[in-house]
Amino acid sequence: MSRFQKALLLIVDFQSDIHNQFTFVSAIPVRLLGGRGPFEGTVELYHLGKWGEVCDTNFDVKDAEVICRMLGYTAGIPRLLNSTDSGTGLVWMDNLLCNGGEIDVALCKSDGFGSKTCSRNRKAAIYCGQDIQVRIHGGKGSYEGNIDIFQGNKWYPVCQEGFSMSAAKVVCRTLGFPDSNDPDLVNSSNSYFVDSFTDSGQLLSCSGSEGDIGLCHLKETTSRCSQQIIRCPRIAVRLVNGKQPNEGLVEIYHNGQWGTICGGGFQKYDAHVICRMLGLHTEEQVFLNEEFGTSNGPVILQNISCTGNENDISGCLLNWKVNNCSNQSAVGVRCVPTPIRLAGGGGPWEGRIEVFHNSQWGTVCDTGFGNEAARVVCRMLGFLDGTTDAFAHSTSFYGQSRMPILLDQISCTGTELDINGCRTKEWGYHSCDNNHEAGALCRATNVRLSGGSHTMEGRVEIKIDGTWSTLCDEEWNDNEANIICKMLTAYPLNRFVHGKAFTNSYFGEGSGTAMLSNLKCNGTEVDLLHCSMKRGGRPHCDHSHDAGVSCSLLCNSLGYWMNTAILYRNAWFGQGHGVSFDLQTECSGKESQIFFCPLKNTFGNQNCQHTEDVGVQCAATPLGLNKIRLALGQSKGNGRLEIKYNGKWGTVCSEQWTSQNSKAVCRMLGYQNRTIETHSIQRNDTAVVLGSLDCLEIENDIGFCKGDLDKSQCSDDIVNIDCSGGIEVRLSGGSSPADGRVDIKENGQWGSLCDKNFGLAELQVICNTLGYRDTLPYLYHLPSLEMHRSAFGVDQLTCSGLEDHIAQCQMLTTASCHHRYAHLKCFDSVQQFYSATGTVMSDNYPGHYNPNTDYLYIIQPPPGLYKLSVDVFKMADIGDFLQIKESPFGKELGKYSVSSYIPVALSSQFWIRFKTDDQRSARGFKLHWSPFDFKDLLSLNCEVNRWGAAINITLLKMANLQVNYTDVYMMDPDCYGQIVGDKLLFNKPYSECGSTKNISHFYITYQNNITFISEGVTHEIPLECQLFKDDRILHYHQIDGNLELDDVNAYGSGKSLFHVDLYYDSELTQTDDKQFSGKFVYRIAVNEDHHDHYLSLTQCFLTMKKHGLDRTLLIVKNSSPLLENVLVRYLANDIIVLEVQVSDNISSNLECEAAWKL
Repeated sequence: MSRFQKALLLIVDFQSDIHNQFTFVSAIPVRLLGGRGPFEGTVELYHLGKWGEVCDTNFDVKDAEVICRMLGYTAGIPRLLNSTDSGTGLVWMDNLLCNGGEIDVALCKSDGFGSKTCSRNRKAAIYCGQDIQVRIHGGKGSYEGNIDIFQGNKWYPVCQEGFSMSAAKVVCRTLGFPDSNDPDLVNSSNSYFVDSFTDSGQLLSCSGSEGDIGLCHLKETTSRCSQQIIRCPRIAVRLVNGKQPNEGLVEIYHNGQWGTICGGGFQKYDAHVICRMLGLHTEEQVFLNEEFGTSNGPVILQNISCTGNENDISGCLLNWKVNNCSNQSAVGVRCVPTPIRLAGGGGPWEGRIEVFHNSQWGTVCDTGFGNEAARVVCRMLGFLDGTTDAFAHSTSFYGQSRMPILLDQISCTGTELDINGCRTKEWGYHSCDNNHEAGALCRATNVRLSGGSHTMEGRVEIKIDGTWSTLCDEEWNDNEANIICKMLTAYPLNRFVHGKAFTNSYFGEGSGTAMLSNLKCNGTEVDLLHCSMKRGGRPHCDHSHDAGVSCSLLCNSLGYWMNTAILYRNAWFGQGHGVSFDLQTECSGKESQIFFCPLKNTFGNQNCQHTEDVGVQCAATPLGLNKIRLALGQSKGNGRLEIKYNGKWGTVCSEQWTSQNSKAVCRMLGYQNRTIETHSIQRNDTAVVLGSLDCLEIENDIGFCKGDLDKSQCSDDIVNIDCSGGIEVRLSGGSSPADGRVDIKENGQWGSLCDKNFGLAELQVICNTLGYRDTLPYLYHLPSLEMHRSAFGVDQLTCSGLEDHIAQCQMLTTASCHHRYAHLKCFDSVQQFYSATGTVMSDNYPGHYNPNTDYLYIIQPPPGLYKLSVDVFKMADIGDFLQIKESPFGKELGKYSVSSYIPVALSSQFWIRFKTDDQRSARGFKLHWSPFDFKDLLSLNCEVNRWGAAINITLLKMANLQVNYTDVYMMDPDCYGQIVGDKLLFNKPYSECGSTKNISHFYITYQNNITFISEGVTHEIPLECQLFKDDRILHYHQIDGNLELDDVNAYGSGKSLFHVDLYYDSELTQTDDKQFSGKFVYRIAVNEDHHDHYLSLTQCFLTMKKHGLDRTLLIVKNSSPLLENVLVRYLANDIIVLEVQVSDNISSNLECEAAWKL
């Protein structure tokens, strides 16, 4: 029986003056609203499904006696109260006239039930004279804790002695908790409660049927007793779809499912209870306008009516039978959380915990405060679950305060929405001083830096809804870079960290989505998701504009960027002075400074003795020739300096570069005594790995130079070096650029290589210098003297074969070669093409190519942009490859071998090298080239129900098309793409974006186009996908592993309109081969977006494979079975179940000719 007496049945036997006996059943629930408990408040009656008030016209103590009697209060003396400003505002009754002996107000005289009018200060309010209150406290919420009873003017603890489950039910009922389940009588030894003993208390005895604790029997005891602890049952409630944990759509768990509350009649008193159930304070706002969206669950509660004092909505009047809520939104609330902040840290994501209560700020004791409690604090601050690591700090880690301590002995599970729900003591209780204040660190895991030389620099990537995205560099500056660095650096060093913003993919291009831009933070945000930014929508940039950041501390590193270190313990180098910190660093070795290493101990808080001081000996180590190169220059020995560091290639910042550094680089690469030229060039799309280098001009490996990974002084310029000393090589007079007389340029003059017996090493270096590495060149001799005049001759050339350039070899010159010059071929065969279109094939195509060959194909069409596409590509093993370049020293467009996918390449010319080993051979390749067309930007994969269109961003740039991605869209301008990698994807349903649909006898054809604007000119690329209207249904069932299937049709067409599943039972539940029971049951369904079609089976064949023989049967025609062991039934217009009785579970093939009608 609830405190509202909503199920009140007063069955009273009494005798009249003539001794007649009768029974009366009351049908009027009554309650008192707005008082300190169910014993006092404004009188409300329940009528026609609604609560209404009673006007106080002629209302007196006799009326109060009847109402109190209805509520079960018979021992006290009722009295009238001034009306409180609470209730529904609806008035049901006026001029109530009772004589005091009635058992129900329905027996009193009145104006009758109906909508009345009385001023708000004329509502009847009463006190029933039994002022006994109950509370439970010290638990994690209002639903559990130690029991106290207030009688007279004092709170008394309730003793365990004589306390029964019946008494526990009344306590929970009085507090408004549900009667659906029994409360728990908690043993403090098995919980987080501390056993509380008291020298006096109250003994409570109840029958279990009382609606209020004041109706039970109480007896004071002066004997020492243990206080009773209970946990009341609750209805589960949660808030969803809110931006903060204290707001959202209200969902209730009932009958095994989550559902919403219908908004009709929902008031602020109802919201009070919801917020209290969540451990939050009173409601701030009620939303009935889909502020928090909609729920996937049903509406399960309607016409809830609470006084606002309940601890659980089960104590309210509830209607679980929802009649009609179609025109009303579900309830959303915003509750008032405990005001909380973090102070003394490097930012709002960390610091000493400070809470606001009773008009003052205070701190929290660290007793019992662990990572679970820190997780609750982080949630209150707005950090999202799943994207935050929460850590607790103790002993006033972020500094002591002079504030009062407001909370102590916090006990959280980590799931609470508010720290108020973790209290085990009253507000203000504390057993610690300000030396033991709790702190918290909320470390966001949804931001990372990728592609940098060390852990604290790189491309900014942010995780949203489970997907990592790069950030466009629009309006990107040092302010946001600073904030990111502070977020990622440990306290207290984050006070001194500095971040520099980099644009244009300074740390290399990302490969995932690019859906974020215009990040703006003011420094108060707890993480980047609370900063202002554009998310999704029309794309703003591709990965060539990824934002980056480099973090540095205001101190100097030692400069050993390439090193091995030896650790010395126990003050090997002598004891230090001052304070020794016991940090216990956990470095990966990739950090640029020790301050960026994770620390096992807290920086600045744990000290150690100077006898335990550690020391380090730093030894520079070589970088190695395999980790340095000059790339993309006009010739070998010339190009931008690239270094491989921490597993990635990158360039070097030019701001602090010196000539000594260039000399050390060239010396390391083997260029001796040559004139060196150094230039600063634009970085373009390359990543930068090294900030500065400081060489002494004597190093033979730049790993021995001092270096710094810090890039805070860098711009967009990088180092470009020419180590060749002006020495060049060309092949003249031959049939192609790859054969002819060897001419060498030195000191501005061209000479020639004399016809001597040079070895393979020297010939390979000559070809290396020309841009053809690892060839098998050979000399050939002219039959007669060559009447050629050269400025000098080279008659001695000594190389090891590993050199990139002959400037790295030893050369001796002579005045003349006497007209006998060396002639060289770098390839077995060279073919040249000059037409605007054409085809190039491997030798012997379509037969197998020859092994152990090295061919060069040069395509030099008329001026313009051309595409190179692949028709056939088949290599025998990884030793065979196809390399495509723009020119001998130009950009590599691709290098492909076994199982390689070859995309379309764009260039003004193509240099194609095809090299094979001496192992197996295969079919080879067939390529064709033609002038570039805008349609070549598109790749289209026709899915069953949607467009799979993509614009190739790489080709777009190669075509020098200046495009704003916001101006690329389908026929409907609101259908824009999403950038993923180097593709602009349009993964849109056929039913959207203005697509047209045409149906013929055999096909459904969808059409659309992609429009983009470049330099004021509008271009359209047509889209068309054609799906079979009549299609085959294929299903292969393989048991023995020996079924030979055609690799194209083994699993049906990728464009099939149908989907087939095989079961072994008619209920469509068993799929395991072990569950075979003599039947194959096929479920055949039309795929997504075609559910408006009626499916029919024109004919079906079943092929069974047994003992190596195939047996094929026609089993269905026009959706009707042809055999007795075959059954056809429809589950829906678009779903057919085909059931076939078979004797054995053997390999089989079902093939149907299917059709459907619109």
